[in-house]
Amino acid sequence: MNLVPTAILFLFAATFWAVWLAERRSRYLLHFAPAFLAFGLGMLVQTARIPADFGLNTMLYGMLYVSGTLSFVTGVMVRSSRRPSRWFLAIWFAAIIGALGYFYYIDRNLIVRIHIVSFGLGGIIVSAAWIMRSLARGSATDRMMFWLVLVFGLHFFLRTLLTSELAAATSASTFLRSGFWTWVQFSASVFGVGMGLGLLLVVGLDVTARLRKERDTDPLTGALNRRGLQGRFQSLGAARPPMVISVVACDIDHFKSINDAYGHAAGDAVLIAIAATIRNAVRVNDAVSRVGGEEFVILLKDTTAEQAFHFAERLRGEIARISFPRLPPDRNVTCSFGIAERRRGETPAHAIGRADQALYAARTPGGTVRARPRRWCQRDPRRHCWR
Repeated sequence: MNLVPTAILFLFAATFWAVWLAERRSRYLLHFAPAFLAFGLGMLVQTARIPADFGLNTMLYGMLYVSGTLSFVTGVMVRSSRRPSRWFLAIWFAAIIGALGYFYYIDRNLIVRIHIVSFGLGGIIVSAAWIMRSLARGSATDRMMFWLVLVFGLHFFLRTLLTSELAAATSASTFLRSGFWTWVQFSASVFGVGMGLGLLLVVGLDVTARLRKERDTDPLTGALNRRGLQGRFQSLGAARPPMVISVVACDIDHFKSINDAYGHAAGDAVLIAIAATIRNAVRVNDAVSRVGGEEFVILLKDTTAEQAFHFAERLRGEIARISFPRLPPDRNVTCSFGIAERRRGETPAHAIGRADQALYAARTPGGTVRARPRRWCQRDPRRHCWR
């Protein structure tokens, strides 16, 4: 069994390198591959006694284990858009390696060195899990990653319970024949396979989620596209108990004239700025989508038509105050809006269609905007349209 854990760790290191070559946007893979490689080298150095001097061997495998652990937690944190500070890495590395050196060269004690390595590696991983504890409330993939990391870290503490038999270990050969070392190899094989497969599953889920997001997102504005809007509406509509959902259709007035007079780059800048303004105005659980050239649709969760009306009024004022760098200072951009509150059993397409009808009812056949008295809108809160 001596080389089995090493072979497993090397295999996963090569696998993560290969996956990174195929999926270079997942930069955290650059940390997982060397982590498995360092753990594998540490097991090899310790098992094969390279170098033969026990003190140098202890320091070398200690450095490899600590480096692999720090690389592992760095990868986990990079995936979560975090990065451990250099102080975090340097302090953990110096503390563990310094303690190993002290308890070999100055106050030689095998049991203490084992506890230093186990508690040190476990401490690094558990502290990283604590820093990323918000993942426990995130997506299913984030929660899986959090618990993988936490269980992996805790197992280092549990394995120290088997060190009682090492009191009589006086040499490297005695240590390598002990039940504790057998357990270390077994746990390295089990957790190596478990962590490797778990991390590969996380990578696959991350890639799938990114591809789904790209499929459902408008590349210019970052808002949802029509397909993404349909999916979001269906997920909100399937909630139990049923919630009130209002649809706000927003159309940029005279957008064609902006493109004609100032160019498509100016028109794109207007779309991007307005999409950003809408996203800043909505809540986390609401949805913003671009469904046409200059039309946006907003889904407001737990919002009646009357509440959506006041929201859109505020949004209309915010958009009118935007200063666009590519447009003259006196060129204001305005929007028209239509609102529909979803009816019981209504399909997403029909609710969005009613909001569109309310929107276009505010426009004359020639394309100009026809104002609607607010009192008219209040009399029929299911169908608002105004400029």
